[in-house]
Amino acid sequence: MAFTAINLREFEIAMETASKDLSDRDFPLFQKKVAIDLLRSLFEKTPVDTGRARGNWRVGIEVGDEEVLDITTRAEAAASLAQGLLELVNAPAFANIILFNNVPYILRLEHGHSDQRPAGFVAQSLDEVQQTFAGLGR
Repeated sequence: MAFTAINLREFEIAMETASKDLSDRDFPLFQKKVAIDLLRSLFEKTPVDTGRARGNWRVGIEVGDEEVLDITTRAEAAASLAQGLLELVNAPAFANIILFNNVPYILRLEHGHSDQRPAGFVAQSLDEVQQTFAGLGR
């Protein structure tokens, strides 16, 4: 199963449902927890050769950018994840959080181009995080 806009829309609807009854105090914590879990899952599930694709999972607050980080080692990828997690922890309440990856081959990896991981790692991450949090809004 590969990522599609439908996966993302289903995820968005599930998270809106899960958070609809949260207070203004609780919502920012929920939002950050979802984003942290999703970033970690994307990072862990991204196929690794040099770590470039894995390390280019990035966090934007309100906007992303088009930069591709020159990551060539697993240590640099881990440092990039740590930076993203720090940005999420420090994100302002109710901010528009964007997780993105600008390596030109990320969609090929998602569609199974790597022998290191089957197709659908982004979709799998969305599904796992959705299942974790979806029951909250019921």
